[in-house]
Amino acid sequence: MKTWIDIETDLEWQIECEEEKMSLAEALRYVHFLGAGWRLPTLKEWESLLKYSKGVPYAKTDKVTLSRFCWAYSAGDTSGSNLSHVRCVRGKL
Repeated sequence: MKTWIDIETDLEWQIECEEEKMSLAEALRYVHFLGAGWRLPTLKEWESLLKYSKGVPYAKTDKVTLSRFCWAYSAGDTSGSNLSHVRCVRGKL
């Protein structure tokens, strides 16, 4: 797995999203399989990847593409009935 460390936040990100969409339960099992501190990012962590130009968001780096919807998660969230891609993060924002 290729990763990228955001030097502004010290978060380590998976560079690529998983190709297969997963339910929240499947995404949490996937994260557990990765181990070593990997987890689903929070919404605030996702937002840390963005910059804005005239109100339009874009990725602040070309290392991580934002062309797919991926899971964001907060502990205790059980609302994940949809399917989405998974990109994991580790570290603390």
